[in-house]
Amino acid sequence: MSAQLKSRREEMAEHILNLCKTRAKKRGCRVKKLEGQDARDSVINAAAWRLILNQQRFGNIRDSIEGNFWNEDGAQRDALIDRALDAERQAYKRATDRAAWEELAPYAVAVIRFKPGPRGRPLPANSVTDVIEREDLEAEIEAEEDAAAAAVAEREQIEAEENEKLRLARNAYAEELSNIRHRRALFLICDDPTASNSTIAARVSMRSVKGIKPETVSKIRDKLTELADGILTRSPDDLLMEELERMAAVKAAADAVRRAERQLHRAQYWATKSAAELAEFRAFAEPLCEALGMSVDDVLGASIEPKAAS
Repeated sequence: MSAQLKSRREEMAEHILNLCKTRAKKRGCRVKKLEGQDARDSVINAAAWRLILNQQRFGNIRDSIEGNFWNEDGAQRDALIDRALDAERQAYKRATDRAAWEELAPYAVAVIRFKPGPRGRPLPANSVTDVIEREDLEAEIEAEEDAAAAAVAEREQIEAEENEKLRLARNAYAEELSNIRHRRALFLICDDPTASNSTIAARVSMRSVKGIKPETVSKIRDKLTELADGILTRSPDDLLMEELERMAAVKAAADAVRRAERQLHRAQYWATKSAAELAEFRAFAEPLCEALGMSVDDVLGASIEPKAAS
């Protein structure tokens, strides 16, 4: 179905382009006075592009199109094409008369794009088929945005269902706890998951004479975590963050290994040098290191030992 729709759009674009070419050849049309076939083709293509774009964006001729506006001869259709041709001709003339012609609007300059067009001819960058390609791209982007929005909505629904299941499981676990202090600790953990076990124990003790031990709070927290792990699933964002954190940890470990290897190589190298050679190099490197805001020990390592004197 999409291939048929695209084909119809292409046929309409070709039809409008041919109409512009026909009107440009009529007696009195000043497009014929432009110098060079490239200039005339640029204006004709830009006029057709303008007609298609206006139709898509503003709908100013949509009602007429439904009545075979483009396929039937009429003064209104010819006048619309003539105005588009004249507007693009004037824009082209203004553009080519300027000294800084590199800054011209894209539709006003005949920039050839090496892409096969109708009957194998290369199309200018302002060709009407660009409108079709842009429409397909916008449809593809819109489809991707709709898919992303649907995925977000689906994830929100899943999270709402899982949170409700966790709430019921938490309430069931609270019913199993016969000690009111344990229940209070459970709900305090749910209200502030980042609070430490000692903090939760202190808050419970503020409302109870006996209080509760941090070790008991830890056991309640572990049971609640076990319930949550059995119900809650990871979202794509959580999985992505975990993967990024894992990659960062791997990179940090690899950097630490490389630093240790460099230190070992330096130690092995200077172990082959005498104390005089090491002192000479330190004296040479000291002003360079100071210019970089470093010390010689930062570069060589403070524990470097020269070769033992024989």
